[in-house]
Amino acid sequence: MRKIGSTRFSLRIAPHHIVIALFGTVLLAGCDATRRVPEGQRLLIRNHVVLEEKSVDPAELDAIIKQRSNKRVLGFPFYLHLWNVRDPERVALKRALKDSLCHEGNLAREEKGRRPRTCDRSTKERTGEPPVLLDSVLTERTAEQMRLYMQKEGWFHAAVKDSAHHRRRKLLSNVRGRPYRQPKAEVIYTIVPGPVTRYRRINFSVDDPAIKDYVQRSWDQSLLQPGERFDADVLDNERTRIADRLKELGYLFFSKDLIQYTADTTIGEGLVDLTLLLERPYSRNQRGLQGTQEGSVYYINDITIATMRSSRKAWTVTPDTLHRGGYRFLFEDKPPYKPEALLSAVFLQPEGRYRKSEADRTYRRLTSLRVFDRVEISYDTTGISNRKQANVRIDVLPGKIQSMTFEAYGTNRGGFLGTSVSLGYKHRNLFRGMGSIQAQMILGLEAQQSFTGAGASTTEGTTGGTASGLFNTIEIGPEVTFRFPTFLLPISRERIARSAVPSTTIIMAYNLQQRPDYTRTLAKTSFGYEWQESRTKTWGMFPLDVNLIRIPSKSPEFEDYLESANDPVLTDSYTDHLIAGMRGQFLYNTQILARQRNSFFSRITMEWAGHPLFVPLNAIG
Repeated sequence: MRKIGSTRFSLRIAPHHIVIALFGTVLLAGCDATRRVPEGQRLLIRNHVVLEEKSVDPAELDAIIKQRSNKRVLGFPFYLHLWNVRDPERVALKRALKDSLCHEGNLAREEKGRRPRTCDRSTKERTGEPPVLLDSVLTERTAEQMRLYMQKEGWFHAAVKDSAHHRRRKLLSNVRGRPYRQPKAEVIYTIVPGPVTRYRRINFSVDDPAIKDYVQRSWDQSLLQPGERFDADVLDNERTRIADRLKELGYLFFSKDLIQYTADTTIGEGLVDLTLLLERPYSRNQRGLQGTQEGSVYYINDITIATMRSSRKAWTVTPDTLHRGGYRFLFEDKPPYKPEALLSAVFLQPEGRYRKSEADRTYRRLTSLRVFDRVEISYDTTGISNRKQANVRIDVLPGKIQSMTFEAYGTNRGGFLGTSVSLGYKHRNLFRGMGSIQAQMILGLEAQQSFTGAGASTTEGTTGGTASGLFNTIEIGPEVTFRFPTFLLPISRERIARSAVPSTTIIMAYNLQQRPDYTRTLAKTSFGYEWQESRTKTWGMFPLDVNLIRIPSKSPEFEDYLESANDPVLTDSYTDHLIAGMRGQFLYNTQILARQRNSFFSRITMEWAGHPLFVPLNAIG
């Protein structure tokens, strides 16, 4: 059993140890960082980005730099000094020698039929970090990437100049003073943004009348507006918006790659006319969308849900088939999930128009159930007479249904020892309805300080009493949690459809604490719903939250202690009482969103004490 705890240590350091540590630090810091720099090369010590005019964030340009200087710890290149301690050539020769001896030893082992050893000393990395040598090629490439980035952000005439300095910069100024004594260099990237380019006119062009009508009707929602700065990221988001809009209308094979753009900058005065072209850019003959697969609205012909434990390529027998409500299920021997339970997470409808939102919601719902190792949704138009229909196939790879866990802990709180063990069991497909049951049993033994000094022993406490025996506190806590991937009580299907992960949670827990001063039991029951409004917003509502606390026994000394304390809050904590109420919670989390520099996490919980279904009780005898 592994013991984990917070133990207080008393560390004594001899004075000569401090002197040795300081001497080693000074010796390491005083080493020449350029001692391993080849002749004619220079050590890159710093990169600096200078913006002559306010434009983009300098941190965005700093992320483009291709060559970074050596890492620094407390202001000096610690890992570089570690590298310089030993001669790289001697290290390579020693490692090659050891590898050769290892290979010779392996020949003898093979003759004896023994397993050979791995000879890989030469391939292992050395301790530390090699010196970063100034590379003019990487410097020029960085400057070119910065210029392209400035153009992408709307500064079409930006100029980027890179310069390597071999002289020290004076404090709080850009004036260069005396040269470096060692072969060092500092690179400065100077950016002159120039005039910013803004949109004058924004248009789009497409040969299909239906697509043109759809795009025109949503043009007021465009992310591109006249007068705004040219921004390639916003332009890419606009392409995604148009593609998602068309896929929602049934254009199954349309993608944002079919939206190109041309920018006319010949009008001058920092203005540009932008035209979005909806076409097939890689087609040799017909670039237009009218009459093509990408420019056609598709309807769903047939939906197949495969619950096989192996991929289609690994099938050895023909799977069994079950038809239910227009859906076809494929399985082996026996359906691992009830068809009704699976269909509650599928929003694609047979003979209905394809919609991207329904496909995305189906994928998110199936993956959020956490009962499948993999979920795949594919579309196929082969073998269908109607060229505007597609077959849908949903492959779900069942995961491990049951699991058990065992954990052991050890604690040391101010000299009072304790230990606890936890045994857990989880079933992820309860009644074949993809519900889950999670049971956990905790048994803890701990030495705690008595309030009154009851049960004194040889283990002295800090204040107020002593601990009796090695373990004077016993805690037993079974807990069972049921989760169902739907709302159990009648709630409209539209409400469920709007939520990504609806679930019903039932929690039942019991906890027994036996101490020298008292014995306390806690019984808890909770019933509620949880659902996701969006990827970042999660709601929870628990209309039933009941806690029953009982104190079966208290020592006379402890009762005297409570009476002498004369603290109503403390007295109520050790009195039988029933708490029945309701609870609501809201979670807002933007950490799951990609390409976002700043994230936000907030959890708000509201609790109501008192419930209309229960009569207020002050004590339970």
